[in-house]
Amino acid sequence: MKRVILYLSILILSFKGYSQKISVSNDTVRFEGKDTTFVVVNKKIKTITDTIGIKDGNFNNEKVYNIWTGEKLTPEEYNNILKRNSRLYMGRFYNEKGEVIMNFIDPDSVDKIPPISYNKKPENGEIFPEFEFKTIDNEKLRLSDLMGKTVILRCELFVGDYRLRKEEIEDLEDRINNLKNKSEIAFIIIFGSSREEIISFKDLENSSSIIVPDGHGFFGRNHIKRYPSTLIIDKDGRLIDTYSRLKDIDIEKLIEK
Repeated sequence: MKRVILYLSILILSFKGYSQKISVSNDTVRFEGKDTTFVVVNKKIKTITDTIGIKDGNFNNEKVYNIWTGEKLTPEEYNNILKRNSRLYMGRFYNEKGEVIMNFIDPDSVDKIPPISYNKKPENGEIFPEFEFKTIDNEKLRLSDLMGKTVILRCELFVGDYRLRKEEIEDLEDRINNLKNKSEIAFIIIFGSSREEIISFKDLENSSSIIVPDGHGFFGRNHIKRYPSTLIIDKDGRLIDTYSRLKDIDIEKLIEK
């Protein structure tokens, strides 16, 4: 017998010029917006598309949604839930700048689970989601601007950790700089540390890499949980693999891909 889907409600949410329709069934919430569509099944989100039209970021209690009903909570509703249950299940949805644009909670959660990303985790062989960085020199850098190059993304949680791995990072930089076609590689080091912390860190003064501060949003969006991690994206924008050791990266072979 075919399952009968009962739609309980259809909500129209509008904020900052962005409209989103949410349809709710007995076990599924479907979010349909101008630039993104994703579904929640049994309180777990499956992302369908991954391009976000909203550009505001950072957590605040005006961007909190009930993970199951899809309803946007008022600050008062959120605060009342928090008073009743401080161990909330919290999830985040990021835009391409790594900004949190939606926070999801399960009001009935009793387990304190660390915040997780509801963006789709990049898989080897798939097109890597667009990102936009602001470098240490305040220059904008997008993945789409790097098409045709092999992109190496080194993820470091704290700038101070660089000193522990300085030798291997400098070795990789030397290997890249010694290539005849070194212009075909973009080596980017993403730190969770702030721009001010990085500028005051003297060990990076002679680095030939592109330095990006405040990378926590990128880490969260792309499910980076181990540090250091090094992601390699090919010239067509597809994720090749993620490495924990730089010495495992064959630069010459990557250029040939």
